[in-house]
Amino acid sequence: MSLHPTADGPDHTIADSLRCEHLRAYEECLLAIPDALAWCWARGGPWRSAVRGLVTEVREV
Repeated sequence: MSLHPTADGPDHTIADSLRCEHLRAYEECLLAIPDALAWCWARGGPWRSAVRGLVTEVREV
């Protein structure tokens, strides 16, 4: 999902100017970063050690 402001003048508020788009995974490349970190953490061992400095909070579910 991506939000893009598109206001056209002083009579428009930011709420009027937002639109929501559902994009494909390859169009939102930055979403791969948290996925990769989560995979490393779940894998454990040296993978978890490699990302330990980037993880600030862990929630057990």
